[in-house]
Amino acid sequence: MFDVQHWLVALPPIAVYLLVGGVIGVESMGVPLPGEIVLVSSALLAATGVVEPEWVATAAATGAILGDSIG
Repeated sequence: MFDVQHWLVALPPIAVYLLVGGVIGVESMGVPLPGEIVLVSSALLAATGVVEPEWVATAAATGAILGDSIG
């Protein structure tokens, strides 16, 4: 069986930040995407030390602001 946790841990941190910012940004434009799931997943990755929580928050805030402004 495919283990999602090992796949997520193997991602480079910059990919996680870009994914968070992109999904939150597109969701803020009005497209129905699972932004909450992406945020919770990235918060779990931050809790395990895979990514930095400050950068996850920055990516989410930047994505939300840009998406809302464009939308």
